[in-house]
Amino acid sequence: CRVVQKALEIVNDDALLDLLSEIHGYVLSCIHDQNGNHVIQKCIEVVNKRIHENESKGNLDMANQFKTESQSILDCVTEDV
Repeated sequence: CRVVQKALEIVNDDALLDLLSEIHGYVLSCIHDQNGNHVIQKCIEVVNKRIHENESKGNLDMANQFKTESQSILDCVTEDV
């Protein structure tokens, strides 16, 4: 859990998108697990940070990719409510 959270924080944008793609299929099972829930929270936190960083750098394509990933994660979470 902590290793995945740390990886989410330190990898570059392309690697983060790859990690998010891998995690996407497990969002529902993660939110029902104490450790997995922390990973999903970290995903949302890191993605929102990367959106703002990329927007401030003018890298709108990457910011939009992160927005899409963020919305995808949130859709999975709200789907279960």
